[in-house]
Amino acid sequence: MDWMTAKGLFFEKMSSIYDQNELRSLYKFFLQDYMDVNPYIHVYTPKKELNALQIKKFHEGLSSLNRCTPIQYLTEQAFFYDLSFKVNSSVLIPRSETEELVRLIYSKNQNRKSAELQILDLGTGSGCIAIALKSKFQNAFIVGVDISQKALDIANYNAVSHGYSIDFEQCDMCNFNSAQKFDIIVSNPPYVLELEKNLMHSNVLDFEPETALFVPDADPLKYYKAIVQSINFGNLKTRSLFLEINPKCLDQLIDLVKPLGDIEIHQDLNDKKRFIEVNIRE
Repeated sequence: MDWMTAKGLFFEKMSSIYDQNELRSLYKFFLQDYMDVNPYIHVYTPKKELNALQIKKFHEGLSSLNRCTPIQYLTEQAFFYDLSFKVNSSVLIPRSETEELVRLIYSKNQNRKSAELQILDLGTGSGCIAIALKSKFQNAFIVGVDISQKALDIANYNAVSHGYSIDFEQCDMCNFNSAQKFDIIVSNPPYVLELEKNLMHSNVLDFEPETALFVPDADPLKYYKAIVQSINFGNLKTRSLFLEINPKCLDQLIDLVKPLGDIEIHQDLNDKKRFIEVNIRE
């Protein structure tokens, strides 16, 4: 099998799942990050034959993708905020919307000396938010909290691979407390409603960790209520709070966080009201 034939086979097998634009992007990542070859090898050397190991790997990867395995789990790599992260089924694949949360925090604090910043990331997962913030505030003290040790193992690997020191702690974010006064608490907790499952693609439902995605329909603000309660009771202390949210729950969330301080609502790239910023009253 040559590389042009391989491309034709890939597009034939995957065309029922992805459109042509998505397929071109997917195939580029498949060649570059999974097959470890030039992503345009089918253009430069279309008649070059794959060797036996490449053929075996090609078919294994294609079979996984055809079962809707996300390409990021196949390559164990995702990109977030221009940084590369190791990912597997223990952690969510970082989303572009969440990059906007990092940009928001940076824009609000870029004039501060990073050595003065104390930042807490609740529900850190792969560590993408904490590590992206560390890349902008390299002298900041940052803590990342997650209930999953497997997720924290990935987060720690990612921090070390970028040369950053971040304090990762295993704890249910609903129960985490600290005597430390943080300048920033940030959280992108589970917020997808159970009833929204039927709107989601199988490459999310069948592979990404449910506990990091979904909340009960009867208690959609579960994690936000825990954060607000911890601040109200003095178990967490912060000057500002940044939350990624489900826009469907915006009004309820405003009512929840309003007693804490002054609120700003920020939109994501799709003009959805995706983020809440709270400047905490002393």
